[in-house]
Amino acid sequence: MLTDSGKKIIDCIVYTKDRTCQLDLLMRSVRDMFESVGRVFILYTYSNDEYRLGFEKFFRNLRKYNLDIVGVLQDNFEQDVNKIIRAMSTDCFLGLCDDDVFITKTDCSDIIKKLSHPDVSAISLKAGLNILGNYPDIVTEFPDFIEKDPYLKWEWLKSRPDVDWGYPTCVNSYIFMRDYFLYLIRDFHFHCPPYLEMGLNLNRAKFRKYMMSFRQSKMLNIPVNRMQSLSPNAFSTKYFYEISDLNKRFLDGHVISTKNMYDISIMMGNEEREFVYENEQL
Repeated sequence: MLTDSGKKIIDCIVYTKDRTCQLDLLMRSVRDMFESVGRVFILYTYSNDEYRLGFEKFFRNLRKYNLDIVGVLQDNFEQDVNKIIRAMSTDCFLGLCDDDVFITKTDCSDIIKKLSHPDVSAISLKAGLNILGNYPDIVTEFPDFIEKDPYLKWEWLKSRPDVDWGYPTCVNSYIFMRDYFLYLIRDFHFHCPPYLEMGLNLNRAKFRKYMMSFRQSKMLNIPVNRMQSLSPNAFSTKYFYEISDLNKRFLDGHVISTKNMYDISIMMGNEEREFVYENEQL
C-alpha cells in the first residue's frame, strides 16, 4: 500500500490539446510547487501543424522542467488513458488539464494515506476552507465536515452536484487510487475528456462516500479559453486569450509568468487570471 519512502509518490496524467503555452505554465508550476510528483504522462493531440510545432518545441526542451515526463501522442483516447494509468508505478495518480496551475507548495505524502480508507473516494487539490463559491457566480455553502483537522473530510453526495464539494467526477485536480479509478471507468466508453467526465458522472453510485482535501487550496484552474464545446463550461468572463495567439507567443520564445500565480488568495477552484508574458528561460 502507501508508504513514506520518498516524496515522488504520485504519477500524473495531463490531458492537453493545442495549448502548449498553458501546458508550459502548468509544468513549471509542477516543478516548483508539487513536491510529491512522480512521472508525468502527457497525453497530447493537436489540430494542425502550427500546434504540432508547439508540442515539438515543448518536448525538445523538457530538461527545463526537471521532471520525468513521458509524451504520449493520442491515438485512441480510451485505450491511451487505460494504458497510461496501468503503466504508472505509483499506487495513486493525479489527473491534470493544461489550463491548471499549482499555486502553493504541495506535499501529499501524508494525506494520500487517507486513500487507503475504504470509504474515501478521492482527494481534491482545489477544495479548501478558502473556497466560497463556484465559477463564475455560484455562492456555495460548506458541507458538514466529518473532519476539519488536519484535513477536510465530507460526504460529497450531500452537496450540490454542480459545485466542487459535490462533484468528484472531474477529470482534473483529484487524486485517486489507480486500481479504484480503473474500476470506476471500466463499464463505459469515452473518446475525449468531456465524455470521460460524463461517464464518471453517470456512475456516481459507484463512488465511495467521502472526499478529502487540504484545509487550503493547492491548485487552480484558469478558464480563459476553451478547447471543446461538448460541455457548456463557463469561461472568459473577464480575460480571454486566443489559443492560436498563445501558441504563436510560445513558438516565439515567450512564456506565461508565474509571478501572479504563486501564493495567491483564491475563493474558487476555477478563477480567471491575467496572463503576463516574459522571455523563456531554457
